[in-house]
Amino acid sequence: MLFGGAYYTQVFGVRVFHHLFTTAAISLWLTLRLVRGRGLPPTPLNPLLIVTVVVWFASAVFSLDPRMALENIWMPLTLLLLFFVMVDLLQSGRETLLVETQFLIATLVVLMAGLQLGSWYFGWGFGTQALGARSMIGAGVPLTPPRLFVPLGVSTWLSAYTAPLAVLAGAWGWSTRRRDARIGLWLLAILLLGVMLLTGSRGGWISLAAGLVVFAALEVIKNTRLQQVIRRFALPLGIALIGVVAAAVVALVVVSADPGHSSGDMLRFDLWRGAVQITADRPDFGVGIGEFGRAYRIARDPTYVDNRLGTAHNFYLNTLAETGLVGAVIAAALGVMLVWRWWRLWQSAETNSRRTRLAGAFAALVGFGAQSFFDIFASPPLILLALTLAAYCITDVRSKLDPPLRGSRPAALASLIGVLIFGAALVRSDQAQAAFNASLNGSLEQAQQAVMLDPSLRLYTLQVAYLTGEQSADSTDAIASYREALDLEPTWDTGWINLAALLQRQGDTSTALDALQHAIDIDNHNAALLLWARLAEAQKGTSRAAIVDAYKRYLHDHLSDHKPLPLSSFWWETDLRRQALDAFLTDQALEVRYRVLADHDPDQLAALVPAAPTGAAEWWVAGEYALTVEGNAAAADSDFTHAIDLNDTVLLGDLYASRARARIQLDPSGAASDLNAADLLGVYAEQPNATRAQLADSLGAQRFYLANAVPPRVIEQNFEGVLFGGRVASFDVLPDMREPGPGQRVLQPWYDLAASYRATGETDKAVNVYRAILDRAPEETDARDALAHLTES
Repeated sequence: MLFGGAYYTQVFGVRVFHHLFTTAAISLWLTLRLVRGRGLPPTPLNPLLIVTVVVWFASAVFSLDPRMALENIWMPLTLLLLFFVMVDLLQSGRETLLVETQFLIATLVVLMAGLQLGSWYFGWGFGTQALGARSMIGAGVPLTPPRLFVPLGVSTWLSAYTAPLAVLAGAWGWSTRRRDARIGLWLLAILLLGVMLLTGSRGGWISLAAGLVVFAALEVIKNTRLQQVIRRFALPLGIALIGVVAAAVVALVVVSADPGHSSGDMLRFDLWRGAVQITADRPDFGVGIGEFGRAYRIARDPTYVDNRLGTAHNFYLNTLAETGLVGAVIAAALGVMLVWRWWRLWQSAETNSRRTRLAGAFAALVGFGAQSFFDIFASPPLILLALTLAAYCITDVRSKLDPPLRGSRPAALASLIGVLIFGAALVRSDQAQAAFNASLNGSLEQAQQAVMLDPSLRLYTLQVAYLTGEQSADSTDAIASYREALDLEPTWDTGWINLAALLQRQGDTSTALDALQHAIDIDNHNAALLLWARLAEAQKGTSRAAIVDAYKRYLHDHLSDHKPLPLSSFWWETDLRRQALDAFLTDQALEVRYRVLADHDPDQLAALVPAAPTGAAEWWVAGEYALTVEGNAAAADSDFTHAIDLNDTVLLGDLYASRARARIQLDPSGAASDLNAADLLGVYAEQPNATRAQLADSLGAQRFYLANAVPPRVIEQNFEGVLFGGRVASFDVLPDMREPGPGQRVLQPWYDLAASYRATGETDKAVNVYRAILDRAPEETDARDALAHLTES
């Protein structure tokens, strides 16, 4: 946590503590080194590492945003100094302390992963829902183990940590003569392997395979007995190797079949293409440390967008894009020097144990490097693991009795000065961020204070523009503020959308459409495409076919992002929207067509009901028609059960939630069990809490479930999070540019909640509910009329 990771960016207090603690701790260590006359620990990499730091600062000076690039150097700089701390431990004869600490952390990771797995089964609520899979045994619910992620927060990070550590622990167990230590280390390796498998990450397989192949090859090269065994059993070993490779290939194919992996691959390919384009545009020093996310927003294909991505998902291409050809050459030289130094140590190792451990450390590092072709790992345990392996691979064995090595005092002094300067600058930065955080409640004065304290950080200027647009009665001033902000950050799509809203208020529809087109060019998945079509339709100057196509593209992108179905009355208000919706529905799954038409054109539902259902979707449609149109709950129960038994297309959680609606009157306990299954499996189109409200035995419980039955409106914070070091501003589109809501049927639980409050005379609470409905769906005229009636009376 102290050297990066999610908490550093997500929790402001952790960021401040990190700056203060890290500055003090590293400054103290460097000061002690200087006082004792030792300087920076000497390694064969030191000259190249010094050049690397110079390149970092050069890339920052010539970067897209020098202010953020300089701040982004802080983390790698502290990690580099931590690398020297590890080298110091090895040079001081404390190899055991360093390596066993890594194994201790690995053990904690295994325990936390086991806790997540146990929580999934028993329902402890740690990293999973409170409902346990054990409670579903006997209910016919297929139980699939969850993808483990809890120890590091991301499944790919967890696989990248456990795979090389499994190789390292196995190698250490292979090298030790103590039986208890060997058993313990091999057990740890097996457990780490199990955790890696349960992450469902293909990168972990690649890392593990690369590490094992390298370790096995190195052991064979130096072990004549193993060479004899291989020659003697060449045929069966060859067959076994082919079997292992085939099993690994099958596993990768199975994992890759996951739709999430398929969509992720498309994004990854575009990230790589973007990294090459960025390098071609800025080949010398790149775009600056940590600035890939900013540059990629300009270079990316707006069709394949995930605004959370701030790296190239390839360490080598990311290095090339952020530090240019100069940085890539230095990085390659560091890699060559590390391998050369490791080879010298491995060749001259005095004992087989030492040679095996060097082979294990190098193999684990190779595995880590192999997975880095497909991702970048910024989690502290991962960085510490890579630093530990690198330090071990270049540092010779020494004992505590050996005289201490003397390094460069000027380098240590320069490092100390740099850390202190950074520390002072970060204190000022933290003061500005504190003011910015205070502005998130709507304080324009605090936002302006943040600009005054840290004028080079562009986010604060954007916040001033955003608050001005929200609060200013004069659109002219707000438009000027937005134009200034967009000159600084032209990929701020929410800014372009809000600028369009302000221009439309002044009647400048043509320029508003141009602003929306800017937002579309940045990201096809934001609301700009829909808003462009809406304005173009109102203006009546654009081709009808182009407007229909825009609506249809929005609907496809909207659904591909797993957002709510288009059930709002908005889609049935004009002929062009109906045409777009009809065209959209032609290539949608049967259950999607049924759900949409149930709200917009119920007369078509009978034609969708199959006479002889076969697949799960057809059985679901038959059951839904029997329940909601014919009022036959028993028939619906039977049909939904057939759909659950088949489970070939429809999301299984939705099927259980649907059957729960049929069982409310027939079998309340069975309905509750089905709702639990729906929670465990996950739902998309259903609302389990709305059904729970009907089963509630008290008014308070009923209101609780009604309040939590509607999916919330999500305000994306990835733009500012990626571009500004994890700072978030909650930029929201102005009310007149909001997307339509999920539809009145989906919002009905909130209408019921408001009615419940009105029935008991709690008018203020009812008003808040109606306001929440309008925030979620501005087109809801029933909520608007009810709110007007309550506030006027």
